[in-house]
Amino acid sequence: MARAREDGGFVLENDLLRVEIDGRGLVVSAFDLRAGRETVAPGRAANLLQLHQDFPNKWDAWDVDEFYRHTVTDLTEAEDVRLDGDSVVVRRSFGASAVTQRLTLAGGRLEIGTEVDWHETEKFLKLAFPLDVRADRYASESQYGHSFRATHTNTSWEAAKFEACNHRFVHVEEPGWGVAVVNDSTYGHDVTREVDEHGTTTTLRVSLLRAAPASPTRRPTRGCTASGTRWCRARRSATRCARATSSTCPSAASPVPPRWSRWSRWTTTPWW
Repeated sequence: MARAREDGGFVLENDLLRVEIDGRGLVVSAFDLRAGRETVAPGRAANLLQLHQDFPNKWDAWDVDEFYRHTVTDLTEAEDVRLDGDSVVVRRSFGASAVTQRLTLAGGRLEIGTEVDWHETEKFLKLAFPLDVRADRYASESQYGHSFRATHTNTSWEAAKFEACNHRFVHVEEPGWGVAVVNDSTYGHDVTREVDEHGTTTTLRVSLLRAAPASPTRRPTRGCTASGTRWCRARRSATRCARATSSTCPSAASPVPPRWSRWSRWTTTPWW
């Protein structure tokens, strides 16, 4: 069920989840109705696209250096936020690029489809999910299981893990409840822990796109890929929801402009 929100935007709700999307197209609440638990960190907004300058010291197309975080632009301005059937469609533009997102609540899952018409250079695009979860570590899927990493930076070893890889999911939890961001084709992420007047929260960001015009190649990747994932409830593990779809891309001779598409899945996983 979809309806207008009193303060602007829209509400998507079923018997499992209630998701509030404000007039900027950001998710300001994702409430787990069965657990009686809010997912989004207090005073924050999820589904937040963040654009960084990206100037690594060497090997532009390969390396990510920690100081990229020093410059960031939150892409909060929306050209259009509208209801399309049971979905909310959000359109934004930045630089020479444009983004279209479709947010759909289906069963016990929220699907976030993100299509980017990408024409940037020396930029790094992230998708942020600030979570109301107090976690000292998180799990990310690997080839034959998962790896645990700390959410803190108490040691130089932990601080060096400012960017990490995963396969389908990244999961953070506290006793009795957890949240996972799951997808089928975006393999970079970062996780940070923050402490403020509201307590301890965890921010999980998916690495969507980079554009490197220099070494080791002066021809950065352009083109179209598409994949599908979904946000769903899982009793024991987010991997139960790891069903994906994909589509082909136009040929190099196609008149369609360079386009990049990605579906991301944000999955709440109450463990009982």
